[in-house]
Amino acid sequence: MNTVRVSAFFVATTVASLCALGACSNSSGGGSSAREDAGSDAGVDPAQACADLASATCKKLQACAPLFVATSFGDVASCSARAATSCRAALAAKGTSASPAHHEACGRAIDGESCNDVFAGNTPSACAIAPGALADGAACGEDAQCASAFCGGKAAGKYCGTCASAPAAGAPCNGGRCGPSLACGANGTCVKPGGDGASCDANTPCESTLSCGGGKCATPLASGATCDPKQTTTPGCQATAGLYCNALTTKCEAVTIASTNELCGVVHGKLAFCSALGHCRIPANTVQGVCIAAAADGAACNDTSGPSCMAGAHCVNAVCTPDDPAACL
Repeated sequence: MNTVRVSAFFVATTVASLCALGACSNSSGGGSSAREDAGSDAGVDPAQACADLASATCKKLQACAPLFVATSFGDVASCSARAATSCRAALAAKGTSASPAHHEACGRAIDGESCNDVFAGNTPSACAIAPGALADGAACGEDAQCASAFCGGKAAGKYCGTCASAPAAGAPCNGGRCGPSLACGANGTCVKPGGDGASCDANTPCESTLSCGGGKCATPLASGATCDPKQTTTPGCQATAGLYCNALTTKCEAVTIASTNELCGVVHGKLAFCSALGHCRIPANTVQGVCIAAAADGAACNDTSGPSCMAGAHCVNAVCTPDDPAACL
């Protein structure tokens, strides 16, 4: 039986939102002032700070990209719990600049951030990642550990990497990532994404709030709009709202969410994704499968045939291993 994993088409557009909200460490800079502005750690409980930051992050993601929360975590409560666990591990990381006070300040700043800023990766100053203590070449799991504020060298599907300088425009992408305000093209080169009306293609993507259609960056289409699945004549549908272009109807429609043991893939002519990083196992020569629940921490996993791991963990040696910078050393 051949298996295919159906992954959310909009994940790439929401990666920037996770980083902007402090849920990952892709910083636009800020230097040591990020720590100074956060205030003293005295009296700030690390567990509470992580819980507050995780809650603020997940609530904002739910407001801006509810489909991302559904497909990655299932619901806001699960998102908050998993994010808080990862946060606590990251706070204990070797050389990190992260602090409980910084996380509390970031959580408060997130509440007032607009969705456009989230998707554009406009990080609130309170959430900026200060340089860490580890030199280039050191093992890392989080950007905040590195003096460069960039943990690179992460292979696809892996958590651990090495500290490095963030790639500049024209340089090769590092683990699919680039420096501030840059995007990774299909050719693996960092470029400045195009604004409204700019020319675009796979190698020259648009800003995250826009879509490439007919070679030009434009506002994504709303629900019910006529669309071109290949985006040769129209931009794509608004992915952050959970929309896709149905090739049968050529209309922008909402993707549906399937629970464990429910049908996924193309179901009755509509696209269905599994919830909470469930794996859609599709038999050979078909377009429809069944959702397999994500594996718990410590359980067996397989990124190709399923099950996948829950958010905040990666499949390491066929076992779901929680993300922890200490394991990267």
